[in-house]
Amino acid sequence: GNTEEALSAYEECKKRRSFLISICSGGKLKDLSKQDEVPCLIVPSGMPPRTTIGYLSIPMLKVLERLKWIEPQNYDELLQVLGEVRKRCYPQVPLSKNPAKSLAQELLGKIPLVYGVEGKTDVIAHRLKTQFNENSKILAFWDVFPELNHNEIVGWGGEGRTDLTRFYPIFIRDHREEERIKKRIEVTQSIIKKRKVKWAEIWTEGKDKLTRVLSAIYMGDWVSFYLAIAEEVDPTPVKMIDFLKKELSKI
Repeated sequence: GNTEEALSAYEECKKRRSFLISICSGGKLKDLSKQDEVPCLIVPSGMPPRTTIGYLSIPMLKVLERLKWIEPQNYDELLQVLGEVRKRCYPQVPLSKNPAKSLAQELLGKIPLVYGVEGKTDVIAHRLKTQFNENSKILAFWDVFPELNHNEIVGWGGEGRTDLTRFYPIFIRDHREEERIKKRIEVTQSIIKKRKVKWAEIWTEGKDKLTRVLSAIYMGDWVSFYLAIAEEVDPTPVKMIDFLKKELSKI
């Protein structure tokens, strides 16, 4: 409830006289909401923002459902699928049977390039990129189909001096991909394979859109966590962000 972006968005909505509902764990946003008599949903505090995706997204969806702005979501399927992902990725599951641990080992020492599909899995790709940054403490990048086929694909031609084996592409896949997108991905993978570069896929699971998105996000979160362990870093603190906030507070 204290981030600059959230408070700025709140003030902008007030200026536009928009219908407001806030969701936060406290802080200035809670105080402003109380002051302005704006409905405010309080979620648990004391956790890094990136770990509260469930607390922030599900209440928002329930509010939109109550307002009849969206159709009711299939939460039963969501819980079932996320439970299945958890069973496969839980710490007690050995490396040989744990897909998240296995991918994390492959990524050790590499620079991840996360590829999604615009308007479909792009949010998953962006989330995973930022989880690698914040949890694993490494540089990572993301891009989307079909746009990357107009530029980034040229870099995989191997004409320059860059050591392409430093990179590790991760393709976010969905069983409902359009045929042309599927073909774009397959051709791109074949080009990368010619460069002797390994790549991996993270597939969405379930039938409902919400389930498919959150299942892949959940898998990616596990991967970034295990990569932090492999890199021998604590996934929780974000020292560079704290430093930036400290410097900005001096203005």
